[in-house]
Amino acid sequence: MRTIFLISLLFATGFTTLHAQRACGSYNYQQRILSENTAAATRWSQVQAHSQKAPNILLRGVGDPLPDTVIIIPVVVHVVYNTNDQNISEEQILSQINALNRDFNRQNPDINQVPGPFASLIADCQIRFELATVDPDGRATNGIVRKKTSIQLFRDDDRIKSSALGGDDGWDPHSYLNIWVGGLLNTILGYGSFPGVADNLDGVVIRYDVFGTKGNVQAPFNLGRTLTHELGHWLNLIHLWGDTPCGSDQVDDTPPQMSYHTGCPSFPQNSSTCNTTASGELYVDFMDFTDDACMHLFTPGQKERMRKLFDEGGFRHDLLNSKGRGKPWNFTPRDNADSSQLLSIYPNPAHQQLILRSSQVSFTLTGKSYTVVSAMGQVMMNGTIRQENPVFEVGALQTGLYFLKVSDGNEKWVLRFVKN
Repeated sequence: MRTIFLISLLFATGFTTLHAQRACGSYNYQQRILSENTAAATRWSQVQAHSQKAPNILLRGVGDPLPDTVIIIPVVVHVVYNTNDQNISEEQILSQINALNRDFNRQNPDINQVPGPFASLIADCQIRFELATVDPDGRATNGIVRKKTSIQLFRDDDRIKSSALGGDDGWDPHSYLNIWVGGLLNTILGYGSFPGVADNLDGVVIRYDVFGTKGNVQAPFNLGRTLTHELGHWLNLIHLWGDTPCGSDQVDDTPPQMSYHTGCPSFPQNSSTCNTTASGELYVDFMDFTDDACMHLFTPGQKERMRKLFDEGGFRHDLLNSKGRGKPWNFTPRDNADSSQLLSIYPNPAHQQLILRSSQVSFTLTGKSYTVVSAMGQVMMNGTIRQENPVFEVGALQTGLYFLKVSDGNEKWVLRFVKN
């Protein structure tokens, strides 16, 4: 089968024209890493060899013909922002997680738009993405990290993945899927690492205005499919055309394809020399370049290729044992200079009442909103602060760790307390 290590001059020339349409940076990113890093190239080859093996019986129930395990992947979203627009809301982030779970589990409402001849190719990949509840140090988290940067627009050079270079360091990729969201040059919508890169580079980068389905998103990439596509690469999928004219994506049930499609094609697309069948090319697949509204499915073969990464010995098998979706075990407070210097709460641990104080006379609490959130992310109390030095009645809360979040709409302060 043809590999993706080679690219013809014809395709290289054509690739530059797609930037006006969907602009996936993963192929160029991958080729650069493979050419510069021998270790990464070796690991990539090992992953490809493993992907050709039969599914591991350890992922199956006894006697089941196919693995029925739903794979849950803990996610951390690093919001690296320079402007307020880039500092996307939690609602926008949650809308993207929901979109992923629809797309990867055959629950997307537009699946009825798949042409009839392709209906049998719609797979339920049984992969779920959930924001982490525990960080690498064992402390509670909502799975979202915000980092202000002086860099207005990042390139596909991994700077966004490094705190020292203006971005934010990723969490342990053996326990978390790292997703970086920020300002990118408008020539790319995002890029995903492939299995085999170094740990500090592992994850997906997405432009802030094509992330999610709500908030600051721009059509025609406003249904969250950019991340669905890039996560396909993170899960070992190749573009349908194998990144060379009529190439192979190493999946048996995706029809041969000359190149990518853009916009919203009509059925059928069968004009290429490598596919003259009546049903034509699978332009509705998430690994093509069509607009979000015209991407609808992964195939059973793509599902199998993705899930093989989680076999015993697979490159992403460690994620099955992640503690990122468990309960926190470390209750020592994080360093949070801004909140601890400006605001304080007592008593802590609290039993019946929790009192909030400001250390600055000029800082007004009245009128600001507050939310009390459990360690698992459940909102327990919320409202508007009606007076300075407010007292919160917490006696009804169960014993455990909680977060008091105070916001004025632009800034947010977070304090942690224990209810005993």
